[in-house]
Amino acid sequence: AMHGPSAPEGIVSNNTWAAAMWVWSGNRANHEPTVVCWGMRKGLNRQNCSLNHASTESRAASFFGLDPKYSSGAPALDSWQHIVFSYDGATTGQGLTVYVNGEQRQLDLHVNTLIIPHDGQTILLGNQHNSSPYGVESRPYEGFLGELMLFDNTLTQAEAALLYTNGMPTYVGASALPDADQVFESLVHDNWTDAEGWRNGHVPYNNSALVTGAGVAAAVDSAVPSFKNLRVDQGAALTVEGVSFRPDGAVAVSNSAAMHIIAGGLLDPAGQVYLGNGATLDVAGAGSKLFVQAINNSVRVGNNTLTPSLLNVADGAELEVRNSTLQVSYNSDAAPGHGTLALSNATLTVGSTTIGGSLVVGHQSGEGLLTAYDSVITVVNGSVQVASSWNNGTAHAGLVLDNTLLTIAGGLRLGYCENEMYYRSLNVASPIHIRNKSSVTVNSEFILGNRNAASDFNQAMTPNAPSVMVLDDATLTLNNWGSVARQNGLGTLIITNNAQVIKKGQHHFRIGTDGNATTGQGANTNPFTEGRVIISAGGLLDVQAPTNELRIATAATDNGVLTIGEGGLVKAFTVTGAGTRGALEFDGGTLQARASTNAFITCAVPLTVNAGKQAHLDTQAFDIAIPRPFGGPGGLHKLGSGSLTLAALSTNTGPVTVEAGTLIIPDGCGVGGLLTIPATGASVQLGTLQAADTVTVGGLYLQGDLTLELIAPGVCDRVVFTAAAGVTSEQDARLLLGFEPEQENVLFSDPSVKYMLAHAPAELAAPPVFANLPAGWFVAVLTDPEGGVNYVLSGKLGSLLFLK
Repeated sequence: AMHGPSAPEGIVSNNTWAAAMWVWSGNRANHEPTVVCWGMRKGLNRQNCSLNHASTESRAASFFGLDPKYSSGAPALDSWQHIVFSYDGATTGQGLTVYVNGEQRQLDLHVNTLIIPHDGQTILLGNQHNSSPYGVESRPYEGFLGELMLFDNTLTQAEAALLYTNGMPTYVGASALPDADQVFESLVHDNWTDAEGWRNGHVPYNNSALVTGAGVAAAVDSAVPSFKNLRVDQGAALTVEGVSFRPDGAVAVSNSAAMHIIAGGLLDPAGQVYLGNGATLDVAGAGSKLFVQAINNSVRVGNNTLTPSLLNVADGAELEVRNSTLQVSYNSDAAPGHGTLALSNATLTVGSTTIGGSLVVGHQSGEGLLTAYDSVITVVNGSVQVASSWNNGTAHAGLVLDNTLLTIAGGLRLGYCENEMYYRSLNVASPIHIRNKSSVTVNSEFILGNRNAASDFNQAMTPNAPSVMVLDDATLTLNNWGSVARQNGLGTLIITNNAQVIKKGQHHFRIGTDGNATTGQGANTNPFTEGRVIISAGGLLDVQAPTNELRIATAATDNGVLTIGEGGLVKAFTVTGAGTRGALEFDGGTLQARASTNAFITCAVPLTVNAGKQAHLDTQAFDIAIPRPFGGPGGLHKLGSGSLTLAALSTNTGPVTVEAGTLIIPDGCGVGGLLTIPATGASVQLGTLQAADTVTVGGLYLQGDLTLELIAPGVCDRVVFTAAAGVTSEQDARLLLGFEPEQENVLFSDPSVKYMLAHAPAELAAPPVFANLPAGWFVAVLTDPEGGVNYVLSGKLGSLLFLK
């Protein structure tokens, strides 16, 4: 890069300007190849101006957040091109116009209202300013500049055409071309197939090398001299076998070319490694390694290219990116990208303890995939992002881990759009499989689905929810926040086949959270998160810290569903959430308490038990209360030696059973299904002892006796039946009238006193059998003036309709 004079007042702010340039480049990898720039990248969009020599897949110009591309007719590569940029946003609002070789080109974005500050920053050739005075961003132009003219006024198409027709300036020469060695053109000693070339130490003009051409194959051995950049291109193949190979620059493999590092070979370049346009890089065998360690030099697989590229690490080999990112189909704009990173019995390390480095698969508009079998992956000081973008992205990416250990110092973000005002995305993370004894540990926030449900902030959400499956004895450990569907996102987490998700640390596990968090989001027709977690078939969700809440629909703007399926187990201290959208759905699984609490389930979403299933509620040895009602056609099943208090009036219609411990149904509460009173080993307590309580049930099945307490004259426990099935029993189990012997005279001395023992919508098909009745007292069926019938204990026969 070369600093020129400070940008004059005429081309900063939102003033009109134009730039005309003659350029030549063969570089196809850089997404933002900057020829000239003024203004800094320092916080606000549209503060800098970068004019680029872009291919179809790259940015025509860049204005820090507003980056137009050519719709068609981008400048060609490998030849001299004349490009004119003309900006008139300050006068007409028409914005930026680009002419290539005298002809106007269409851009995919409208650009006007720049805010470039007049702060003395230089006009910079060959790169962009960063956020520091006189600093340089990593946006280099790799090519040749024949002429550059800047104007503080616009240029018309006629003027642009005239500049093009006039041709190259005389001091360059109309037919001038760069030296072939400088642009990787194959000459006699540039190709390793020429044994008299590299083997004898010939080094090309710019100390760089090219291996190119279908069928061309070359090998690196100890006799190959050192040089700078390496490019393997156009179907050629290069093998590094059993030797250490350290180019003093970047390595690019492209256009269906291949590179092989085998038999303990090492590729350790001083620059980045880039695979594009159908390229393949294989690292195979014990001791073989691809090692990129220079600061801010990344490994890029399939970035900004249409044809899929592959980086394959296998059979004991190793890949390490020490001080930068590993990018698989990473795009910083709307350009496409296709890449796969495949690990098999391999080791991958990204980042170091001093410098962060992230693993990114499928970014912005990229389609990427990471597969790992029998491997170890460590992200030392960064995060993992799969299908992510910083704005309105359309990334689609997958992650498949099979018997693999993945440790992430940072977060794991899947289907993720960064937290920037106004933005939405259609990022889809699929497939995401953590399976077959894989173990994943995430030390910062786990996010599945963040602003990934609409193409823009004012559009309805679309059903492209990313789905993560943890299965087949795999473990996912979360040591920080766990969020399934966050900030207007969609996401589904499936835990099955003896897999487990373990939530540690001091933060909550949230299913649907931070909905409608974007201010100024316009007319979004569905500004709600939609999160779902499904556990079944031996799957476990274990929320382990006492301060952790399992939140379902955190707030009113959230939608969360937790489904506990057959064989699934959820362990939690509390289940909370203020939002009403969604459900806690029981489909045959178990919810287990981790401590005593009178507010075990307080979430505002409905508690639903599916048909033919029971909600298995395991108190263990704890005493818990659930102040929320259960609904649905299914039943309830009490497990554990502790007590369970159902402190609400539930409407579920399935059977309610108690296997162990005590089920307590307080006054005014009840269940809608058939309540079984166990004979031994467990108990049911209706209301509070020594108090008159009214409890609702769908019906009673007596395996043992159930006592209704008579407290004072006319005051007693009462059972309200919501259905007419009634009471069935076995082994002579009965409804007992409970009172102390010394109370008998007080309770029954006045024959006008009546005790309403039960109420039903109609006469019960199986009427209750009451025992321990005092002499001369009877239970009769009386019509209730407000509807239904009452079962009344009375000592007078006067108006009795039916005696029992």
